[in-house]
Amino acid sequence: MKLSWAFGLVALASTAAILRPDVVANFYRQVYPSDPAQRRALDQCAIENPSFDRLDSAEREACYRRGEMAYQAAAAGAPLLLPAAPNFVDQWRAAGQGRLPQNDIRAEQRGEVYLRAAAAAR
Repeated sequence: MKLSWAFGLVALASTAAILRPDVVANFYRQVYPSDPAQRRALDQCAIENPSFDRLDSAEREACYRRGEMAYQAAAAGAPLLLPAAPNFVDQWRAAGQGRLPQNDIRAEQRGEVYLRAAAAAR
């Protein structure tokens, strides 16, 4: 059943491409623009918002406006990219490292104690 749906969608897309190639090419150019600033804005919006739909023209235009505002802010001296929100993996890794910074001498001394104990056990 799923194969017939896939075949139907491919047939519909190829029919549209044959009958109206200009419309299909224009839609492709809008979804994947050749302008580097627009491509960068769409990529940034997709990174920031997982539910971003680049097929929706209203969302693309809003994304371009946000990208333009970020570009203007960067030209004024503000940082271009927003800091990424911490994710589960980074938080889990940080929790496993303990409270001491990794370059703290106490962390290094604690590690040496464990290494000496492991060497003595051999």
